[in-house]
Amino acid sequence: MAEPLKKIERHTLIIAWAGLIVASITGVVFYCQLREMSRQTKILSDQAKQGAADSIVSEGHTREQLRIANAQADAAQNGVKAIQRQMRQDQRAWITISFGKVTGGEGHPVSLPVVITNTGKTAAKKYVVKFVVRRVENTRLSGESLIFSYPKPYMRDSGGFILPAVPATVVLNEVEESADNKSVVPHLLSHQEYARLEDGTDFVIFFAMASYYDIFGTPHWIKTCSFSSPSGKNSFAKRCTSYNNVDNN
Repeated sequence: MAEPLKKIERHTLIIAWAGLIVASITGVVFYCQLREMSRQTKILSDQAKQGAADSIVSEGHTREQLRIANAQADAAQNGVKAIQRQMRQDQRAWITISFGKVTGGEGHPVSLPVVITNTGKTAAKKYVVKFVVRRVENTRLSGESLIFSYPKPYMRDSGGFILPAVPATVVLNEVEESADNKSVVPHLLSHQEYARLEDGTDFVIFFAMASYYDIFGTPHWIKTCSFSSPSGKNSFAKRCTSYNNVDNN
């Protein structure tokens, strides 16, 4: 027959069972807490991932909005520039140069009137016009070898401004250096030179280049060329026609 447990042994056994029960309960609580923490951590991780994805999408949207805004700003600025350019084109000065009838004779220079006109709506400022008159041999190749340059001597006209619809007339001559090389003087045709013009061996070519500013400070230029044959014979000056041009400002 088993001996009854002593009182202290019973107390020890009770305490051991109580500790086991407490440990079991604590383990269950810890397990539940750990599982809840894992769940919460997963939720936070998913939220962080979603936040990162949303941030990337939002950044993409922001960049696209900025691109659209910049494109709209550029388009608006280009529109303003186009309007300003159109306004300047409409209001700017336009210098034109027209040549009159060529005259000349033995002992006289080749001469012709030149009219400088501002056909624009505002003044042309600080204008300079260079003119050249040359006698050219009337062959098919002579016009092709023509060089459009302005070495001295040449005639020149300049001024502070030309108002619209107020033409300036200049008498243009074939010129040569003066005896003292300090100025230019009209070249007087010799008998032979005049005869070559009269029979069509030579013809006269004249060209000019004008530079000026409009009231907006934009520089402009125009180049023009024409020719005349006193004999009435056909002249060959294709390059003269091609010389005519204006700026794109």
